[in-house]
Amino acid sequence: MRIELTFTRDRAYAVALFKYLCRRVTGLRVVLGSALILLSVPFFVTKTLHSPLVGAVFAYVGALLLLFAALTAGRAGRRMPPHWYAPQAMTFDDETVVYRSETASSEFAWSVFTSVDLCDAALILRVGKTQFWDVPRSALTTEQTVTLIRHLPQRSLPAAMFLNEHDATPSWTP
Repeated sequence: MRIELTFTRDRAYAVALFKYLCRRVTGLRVVLGSALILLSVPFFVTKTLHSPLVGAVFAYVGALLLLFAALTAGRAGRRMPPHWYAPQAMTFDDETVVYRSETASSEFAWSVFTSVDLCDAALILRVGKTQFWDVPRSALTTEQTVTLIRHLPQRSLPAAMFLNEHDATPSWTP
């Protein structure tokens, strides 16, 4: 197997990627923010001296959490350094994955990757919990995507992912 890709990321791709990567944090902020706003209601209803103040603090913190949840992914996608948007090249073969750009070059064995995420924008090869390599799906043909997925260790594939045997296209539920 040998797959060579060249691609250039854009801001729309970055925002889509970070929306996917930030979904857990965003969901937690939405849940906590909504809970704090709901908890503030009883404080406004009771007529003690400090209750409206406590209710206002809960509502304010809840609203801030909801605001941060809405802005997280977009802000992360827009704050990427300029070299992240420069032309990049990746080479996949049976032994290694090689990454090259204007500012960096690295090579990893396939065994380094611990898991794989599939989203609408990218194939995300994870190294541990926080580090990842993203491969834009727009840079891959269907045949290349199938070849890459078949080459990945089975332990790293998401449980909901499978290959459709009829048309050999990858399908999954994110």
